[in-house]
Amino acid sequence: MKSYLLTVFYIFFSFLSFNVNSEETPLTIAVSAESFPYQYKSEQGNPNGLLIDLWKEWSKVNNRKVEFKLLKWQPSLDAVKDGTADIHAGMAMTEERKSDFIFGPKIVNVTTHLYLHQSLANKNKIEQLAPYQIGIVKGSAHKGKLDGVGVKFSYKEFLSRSDLLNAAIKGEILVFAGMEGFLRKREREENVTSLYPLESRLVISEVNLHPVVRANNVKLLQKIKNGFNRIPNTRIEQLQQHWLGNESRASGISIALVKDNNPYSDIGADGLPHGMLVDMWRSWGQKVGKDVNFIFFDAPDGREALQNGQVEIALSNTSSDELPESLMHSWRLFNVKHRFFAYKKPLKKMQDINNLSVGVLSTSNYLEIIKRQFPKITITEFNSIQEMIQSSENNEIRGFIAPAAWAQHQLLKLKVWADFFQEPNIEYVDAVHSLIQEKNIGLNYSIIDAGQDRERFLTDWEIKFDPDLTL
Repeated sequence: MKSYLLTVFYIFFSFLSFNVNSEETPLTIAVSAESFPYQYKSEQGNPNGLLIDLWKEWSKVNNRKVEFKLLKWQPSLDAVKDGTADIHAGMAMTEERKSDFIFGPKIVNVTTHLYLHQSLANKNKIEQLAPYQIGIVKGSAHKGKLDGVGVKFSYKEFLSRSDLLNAAIKGEILVFAGMEGFLRKREREENVTSLYPLESRLVISEVNLHPVVRANNVKLLQKIKNGFNRIPNTRIEQLQQHWLGNESRASGISIALVKDNNPYSDIGADGLPHGMLVDMWRSWGQKVGKDVNFIFFDAPDGREALQNGQVEIALSNTSSDELPESLMHSWRLFNVKHRFFAYKKPLKKMQDINNLSVGVLSTSNYLEIIKRQFPKITITEFNSIQEMIQSSENNEIRGFIAPAAWAQHQLLKLKVWADFFQEPNIEYVDAVHSLIQEKNIGLNYSIIDAGQDRERFLTDWEIKFDPDLTL
């Protein structure tokens, strides 16, 4: 009987112990509200970013609840120091911080840079920046890393990254330190990158981000380390690819272009890619430090190559509503004017097209506009301009609507330019976008809309080939 009672008590207290463990108080994790894309506050006010997703994965794998505490940078460090947070989501290791914190395993590697105002474009060594005040976020690791360079710099501290960037835009500082990353708001990114070109930035150092606890909390740190060891490497790589595009960054970016699409893209007699889009993407690659490769497809096949992972960027003039859920528009490159080309004789007046049979490209997004404008028109869809030229010559259609510069090039190439008349009053505009996989948020934010470069390209190419390109 005594043995039976002992067994009952053992089972009872074991069950009680299990319940206590399963109802453990959630771990509180301090998170920076402005370190995009690693840790930041979303538009909805929620914690988001690579480190947040890694900690959510840690929570799931280890069956331990976590709560995130969004703070500015210095307060996020203070929260761990004073015990209002158990863990910091991730920070760089410095000698100064070792007195207050103990550091867990590396969870992500980042590059830190000095960003130089365009007026300092002739400065290509960190030592040359000694006369300039360097903007840093209060409590960041940049000061410690720069002090280790051996140059005596002066600093201007800001409470938040937003404050720092506002000062940079206003010209209150000409140099600032920051992690490799992207700005969440496109307008802010355009302002900053136009004033502080990425190709002018100087590397400070490569740093690892670590989870951090208070200096005396060795037991919790061991739990954190064991917990991260349980997360499969493949899952960590998926999250890094999602937020940072690391896979693309390592191997270069492959871009799908359309063959025989002069003056935008084509393979020249030398076997190399040529055209405005080739020049534009190469310039972008130099700007953000990525190798760019071009793979040529027939127009419809580029999107399929993107969906199956053969390339990372394709081009699209399709509206966002018509895209598959897995794809998204990332960067509007330019607008292209499409015009009607009449075969053999011009139209006497614009409305004459209303009773004609007309060819259009199947990828055009203005078909419904044409039908509303000319209710009696007969529209036939084609896959290429060459097909529409041939159909016109066979008297199957009266002419076709197509991108003006592309059509002119094809007519000249086929030596039938004199047989077609361009009607400038019948005109439609298509926006050409870069297209990426929706899951690749890191690549999305690294595709930087460098407004000044885009305007320069359009100006240069207007002079060369296409007076109908617009922003």
